[in-house]
Amino acid sequence: MDFQYNHKDDLSFQDINDDNNAYGSINPQNYNDEIIFSQDNVNSSNTEEEEESDNEYNYEEEEEEEDNNENNDEEEEKEGNNDDNNNQVEEKHNNDEEEHNNEEEEIDQIVEALDEDKLPFCNGEFALYFNNYTTMALFCWLQKHNVSTKVYEDLVNIIHNSQFEPIHVVKNIRRFQSWRKCLPLLPIITKSIKISPKKTPSTSQGSKLSYQLSISEIIWHVFNNPMLMKHMYFEPGINSEEKSEFWHGNLWRESPLFGQHEILISEVLYRSGDFVYYHDDNGQKKLERLRSILKNDDGYYQLRIQKILEYSDLPGNLKGLPGQRHSITGEVWLQDEPFLIIMTSQILKKVTILMMFQHQNIPDSSLRISKIIYKCNDCWHVRNVKLSYLHPSDYISIRNPPSSFIPIYKLFLDLYYDDFGTFRNVYHSLGGVYVQFGNMPAHQRKLIKNHFIVIGFISFGGKFDEFMIPFISEMKELEKGKVMTVQG
Repeated sequence: MDFQYNHKDDLSFQDINDDNNAYGSINPQNYNDEIIFSQDNVNSSNTEEEEESDNEYNYEEEEEEEDNNENNDEEEEKEGNNDDNNNQVEEKHNNDEEEHNNEEEEIDQIVEALDEDKLPFCNGEFALYFNNYTTMALFCWLQKHNVSTKVYEDLVNIIHNSQFEPIHVVKNIRRFQSWRKCLPLLPIITKSIKISPKKTPSTSQGSKLSYQLSISEIIWHVFNNPMLMKHMYFEPGINSEEKSEFWHGNLWRESPLFGQHEILISEVLYRSGDFVYYHDDNGQKKLERLRSILKNDDGYYQLRIQKILEYSDLPGNLKGLPGQRHSITGEVWLQDEPFLIIMTSQILKKVTILMMFQHQNIPDSSLRISKIIYKCNDCWHVRNVKLSYLHPSDYISIRNPPSSFIPIYKLFLDLYYDDFGTFRNVYHSLGGVYVQFGNMPAHQRKLIKNHFIVIGFISFGGKFDEFMIPFISEMKELEKGKVMTVQG
């Protein structure tokens, strides 16, 4: 409703616009000696339009306000007899403002009360909102400490773990602090290494300290960790069609440093690299060299052998009078691949055969090898035995343990280097040297927790070869064998 007031005539009210008695903001304006209360803001001819917040008045310039004050004084003199009517207008105006303020308060309300039909239905000691103490306590704990979602999820995983026991919860946090001081931390070794001037500013120093970890210490901690040891493999190589692990490869099978290099057959000890007699599937006695000791998928021992041919077994294009003469003096020929797989029951006995390049004085009556035959493009060829693939047993020796009751653990270490930037916008690389234990299966080696920082980090500009000297020295000692007391 809009009100119009004329000071020249008697006090009167006029309903200009009636919008269902919905009062808007009341803005006064002086126009033709009249004061008009309207719902919409009025544009003054002398002022620009201004939008103010609720319950505030839009005033004209200061000069116009002074004129209004003078006009109001005149009006008060002329309205001497109309005080009662003015009081009624003021009371009604105040009532309208109070109603308007109440409506605004309801509109500006931020938090609304929950409807009665939406209230949770809970019974028990912690009703009206919670069913039990656990839910109530966790809710209060979250609100009090402003816990993040990730922290709460970790707490839930701990509580729901099948091994979690409430009676094991330590009530004093100082106990955890004391345990932290007793963690089995590894000793750190410092070494000064040279810095390349080509990769660093001219103001850089010529050397820096590098911080390294001992590979021997890491191995000792791995052996004393039952959660890691139960995944480690220390058995012979596996003869498997699917090659997915290190122990499926030839290096593990043949090297005395990794796989099994000796086996007891009929009370006789055989080692990989030995020359033996065996009988083939036809029952004929044949010569062969023992390449590796394996196990099949069922856990039974197998032997991987390399054929040794006598003159009668040579291909036709390699036979001749020179070969026949050599065979009379005890010469035999070593055949390259393919290698064969036989069972341990096919082994007959050991035999001594000498390689010409390994021995200077060879008795005339002994068997010897001077040539190796191989097949290329469906044709057999001959080359000197010096050019053959050396078996690991030819250049690797294994030291026996002090006691036969001490178990032997052979480790397959995989070392790699990764260079990465330490800053987002500036190239300042830092090299990390890591190690993995090849004795773990592939699915365990993929886990980040099983990547060990064996050496540490190489400083920017540091020389890798110089940094690796302590690691190489330790590895040479470990190759000879080292006695460790593990797991008690």
